[in-house]
Amino acid sequence: MGSSGNNLQPAPRFCTYGIIIKEISCGAEHSAFITNDNFVYTIGSNSYGQLGTGDMQVKQKNSPVLVEAFLNKDTLGVQSVACGYYHTVVSTLSGHVFSWGKGADG
Repeated sequence: MGSSGNNLQPAPRFCTYGIIIKEISCGAEHSAFITNDNFVYTIGSNSYGQLGTGDMQVKQKNSPVLVEAFLNKDTLGVQSVACGYYHTVVSTLSGHVFSWGKGADG
Protein backbone atom coordinates (compact mmCIF):
# COMPACT_ATOMS: atom_id res chain seq x y z
CA MET A 1 0.00 0.00 0.00
CA GLY A 2 1.24 3.40 -0.88
CA SER A 3 1.25 6.46 1.26
CA SER A 4 0.42 9.97 0.23
CA GLY A 5 2.48 11.37 3.05
CA ASN A 6 -0.62 13.11 4.32
CA ASN A 7 -1.65 11.60 7.67
CA LEU A 8 -4.98 13.36 8.13
CA GLN A 9 -7.11 11.92 10.89
CA PRO A 10 -10.85 12.56 11.25
CA ALA A 11 -11.61 15.01 14.00
CA PRO A 12 -14.97 16.05 15.47
CA ARG A 13 -16.22 19.49 14.55
CA PHE A 14 -18.59 21.61 16.56
CA CYS A 15 -21.73 22.96 14.94
CA THR A 16 -21.82 26.67 15.62
CA TYR A 17 -25.60 26.78 15.41
CA GLY A 18 -26.15 25.26 18.87
CA ILE A 19 -28.33 22.47 17.49
CA ILE A 20 -28.10 18.98 19.00
CA ILE A 21 -28.52 16.43 16.21
CA LYS A 22 -29.87 12.94 16.90
CA GLU A 23 -30.13 11.65 13.31
CA ILE A 24 -28.71 12.73 9.96
CA SER A 25 -28.97 11.59 6.35
CA CYS A 26 -27.12 12.74 3.26
CA GLY A 27 -28.28 12.86 -0.36
CA ALA A 28 -26.30 13.74 -3.49
CA GLU A 29 -26.05 17.46 -2.75
CA HIS A 30 -28.13 17.98 0.39
CA SER A 31 -28.47 16.70 3.94
CA ALA A 32 -31.30 16.54 6.46
CA PHE A 33 -31.25 16.03 10.19
CA ILE A 34 -33.53 15.65 13.18
CA THR A 35 -32.75 17.54 16.37
CA ASN A 36 -33.17 16.42 19.95
CA ASP A 37 -36.37 18.50 19.97
CA ASN A 38 -37.73 16.58 16.93
CA PHE A 39 -37.35 19.45 14.48
CA VAL A 40 -36.28 18.71 10.91
CA TYR A 41 -33.57 20.82 9.30
CA THR A 42 -32.08 20.63 5.81
CA ILE A 43 -28.99 22.12 4.20
CA GLY A 44 -27.38 22.17 0.75
CA SER A 45 -28.85 22.11 -2.75
CA ASN A 46 -32.52 22.89 -3.32
CA SER A 47 -32.44 22.48 -7.10
CA TYR A 48 -35.44 20.10 -6.99
CA GLY A 49 -37.08 21.26 -3.77
CA GLN A 50 -35.28 18.66 -1.66
CA LEU A 51 -34.85 21.10 1.26
CA GLY A 52 -38.60 21.23 1.88
CA THR A 53 -38.78 25.01 2.18
CA GLY A 54 -41.47 25.43 -0.47
CA ASP A 55 -39.38 28.16 -2.09
CA MET A 56 -38.10 26.94 -5.45
CA GLN A 57 -36.40 30.31 -6.07
CA VAL A 58 -33.77 29.42 -3.45
CA LYS A 59 -31.37 26.98 -5.11
CA GLN A 60 -28.84 26.56 -2.27
CA LYS A 61 -28.68 27.00 1.51
CA ASN A 62 -25.32 26.98 3.27
CA SER A 63 -26.78 27.02 6.77
CA PRO A 64 -29.48 24.79 8.31
CA VAL A 65 -33.08 25.57 7.31
CA LEU A 66 -36.02 24.55 9.50
CA VAL A 67 -38.64 22.52 7.62
CA GLU A 68 -41.62 24.48 8.89
CA ALA A 69 -44.23 22.07 7.48
CA PHE A 70 -43.85 19.92 10.61
CA LEU A 71 -44.47 22.73 13.10
CA ASN A 72 -48.28 22.70 12.76
CA LYS A 73 -48.91 19.02 12.04
CA ASP A 74 -50.33 16.55 14.54
CA THR A 75 -47.54 14.05 13.86
CA LEU A 76 -46.49 13.27 17.46
CA GLY A 77 -42.91 13.98 16.44
CA VAL A 78 -40.51 13.01 13.71
CA GLN A 79 -39.13 9.50 13.90
CA SER A 80 -36.59 9.26 11.08
CA VAL A 81 -35.23 11.00 8.00
CA ALA A 82 -33.69 9.66 4.79
CA CYS A 83 -32.25 11.52 1.82
CA GLY A 84 -32.18 10.12 -1.67
CA TYR A 85 -30.37 11.54 -4.64
CA TYR A 86 -32.64 14.59 -5.01
CA HIS A 87 -35.41 13.92 -2.48
CA THR A 88 -36.04 13.70 1.26
CA VAL A 89 -38.36 11.39 3.21
CA VAL A 90 -39.49 11.75 6.84
CA SER A 91 -41.51 9.30 8.92
CA THR A 92 -43.36 10.38 12.04
CA LEU A 93 -44.24 8.70 15.31
CA SER A 94 -47.91 8.84 14.30
CA GLY A 95 -47.17 6.60 11.29
CA HIS A 96 -47.22 9.22 8.54
CA VAL A 97 -44.61 9.44 5.79
CA PHE A 98 -43.81 12.69 3.99
CA SER A 99 -41.55 13.18 0.99
CA TRP A 100 -40.45 16.08 -1.16
CA GLY A 101 -37.98 16.80 -3.93
CA LYS A 102 -37.55 15.40 -7.42
CA GLY A 103 -39.00 11.93 -6.81
CA ALA A 104 -37.98 10.56 -10.22
CA ASP A 105 -36.56 7.25 -8.98
CA GLY A 106 -39.29 5.92 -6.73
